[in-house]
Amino acid sequence: MKRIHLFLIPLFVLILLAGCTPQGGTKAGTGSGAAKSAAASSKPVETLSQIEEKATKGDPEAQFNLGMIYLEGSNVAKDPAKGRMWLERAAQSGYAKAQFNLGVMYYQGGDGVVQNLTKARAWFLEADKSGDVLAQFNLGVMFYRGEGGPKSFPKAIAYFKKAAAQGYAEAGYNLGVMYAKGEGIERNTVEAIAWFEIAAAQGNTKSDGVAKGLLAKLTPEEQKQAKARTVELAKEVEALAHPAN
Repeated sequence: MKRIHLFLIPLFVLILLAGCTPQGGTKAGTGSGAAKSAAASSKPVETLSQIEEKATKGDPEAQFNLGMIYLEGSNVAKDPAKGRMWLERAAQSGYAKAQFNLGVMYYQGGDGVVQNLTKARAWFLEADKSGDVLAQFNLGVMFYRGEGGPKSFPKAIAYFKKAAAQGYAEAGYNLGVMYAKGEGIERNTVEAIAWFEIAAAQGNTKSDGVAKGLLAKLTPEEQKQAKARTVELAKEVEALAHPAN
């Protein structure tokens, strides 16, 4: 059987949100088909002076947008230090997209930022408080690897489950890998297949083939168990995505 590997942290592209100049959408780019983290806003385009005025008055979204303008050099001279300062102001007000982007900046380093995995993990933890799915996925990877703090397979599994519940397919794939290999949890091929099937349904292109390969090695009775577990797990994931009040 071919070796299966986790999807790890993708390279993130920091792009300005709509609602200011220029337009765009914050997204995560990866060769494995990561989902976009935010849809474009339908707000009217604002001028730089309007954004600056709102940011100065403490509007977190404006602070975030202004930070991205200076980080990208969008119709202004690129100024990473000023961009990071505005992102930090937005992040300190609890603005999840700013918290997430700061996590990415400290994870990658560059543009005047010294790589600091401890700070990266801390900012992803803050973004998770607002339910940011990419922060949850990245936390799963960082706890899996032991980056920015102690390694913890149970926490990696917990964060991957949170991301999978929001439809992030690579998180479900990673859970399938962990169950298939018995990493941090008892090896369980039936559970692994179920997670690969969930990930495939969410759009991960590798998962379907891996699930079929594992399924072919099971007995007919085990195959029935795997199919039943997939149906059951789909309901569990749906319940996680929409918890009862």
